[in-house]
Amino acid sequence: MSERALAKQAAHAAGAILRDRVSSAFEVDTKTSSVDLVTEIDEAAEAAVRRVLEAGTPGVPVLGEEGGGAYEAATRWIVDPLDGTVNFVHGFPWYCVSIGLEVDGVMEV
Repeated sequence: MSERALAKQAAHAAGAILRDRVSSAFEVDTKTSSVDLVTEIDEAAEAAVRRVLEAGTPGVPVLGEEGGGAYEAATRWIVDPLDGTVNFVHGFPWYCVSIGLEVDGVMEV
């Protein structure tokens, strides 16, 4: 499977979690400031993305917004599992799953 297809599969896995939970009750926490929000949905979506990427590209580390990770790796997946958490929390339907593959400082996927 190509890296692009793998990223798409990972995004669909996270998207299913977002879609299933968008109308449910969830707890909202803050990270570094009162406007930097995180929910258990962000964390569940990132876990889903990590499972897919790690299974499909063993040895390529993941840098996730929620779980951290490969800050210095030359090749790494970069993931924001719920890009637009503030919108999600407030019920605005403008959010997505963001996934990229960086190789030697260049975004390849």
